[in-house]
Amino acid sequence: MNQKITIVVGVVGVLIVLVLLLSARPIDAPVLTFDECVAAGNPVLESYPRQCRTTDGQLTVEDISVPESEENEFDGRGSVVVEGAIIAIDTEQIALDGPVRITISTPFEDEAIIAVPSMGILLCPAYGAMADAFTLTIGQTIEVQGYATSEGEIVPCESADHYLRVTE
Repeated sequence: MNQKITIVVGVVGVLIVLVLLLSARPIDAPVLTFDECVAAGNPVLESYPRQCRTTDGQLTVEDISVPESEENEFDGRGSVVVEGAIIAIDTEQIALDGPVRITISTPFEDEAIIAVPSMGILLCPAYGAMADAFTLTIGQTIEVQGYATSEGEIVPCESADHYLRVTE
C-alpha cells in the first residue's frame, strides 16, 4: 500500500512540474517594425540598412526607400558601397547553391555581410569586377558595391557597376 502511494505521489508531482513548465513558456513577442523598435528605446546597430534589437533578441531591419533618382536600372534598388576588414568567411551554403557570406568590420565599428553568389557567378553582370571569393582571407580589406537586401546583406552582382575588390 505504501508503495502505491509513493507511485501516485510521484506521478502527480511529475504532472505538476509539467504543467508549471508549460505554463511558464514565454509568450511570443509581437513582431515590431524597425520604427516601433526604435521608439521603444531599443539599441540601433549602425549597419546598412540599420538594425534594431529588442531586449528579447528580436531583430528588425530598417526599410530603405530609395529615391527614384538613385535607383539602379537593374532592379530599382539603390546601390551601396562599404569597405572593411574581413572577419569571417562562410562557405557553408555553397553546397546548396547558396552564396559565400563574407562578414566585414567597417571603419564605423559595425559589421556588414556580403553575399557573393556561388552558382551562376559567371552570369553575374559584375563578374569581371569581382575578386574571387574563394581566395579572400580573414584580415584583408575589401570594398564592395552592391544592393542591400531586406535581410541587410549586400549583393555585389546585380549590375555591371557593382564590384568586390581587395583594397590593400
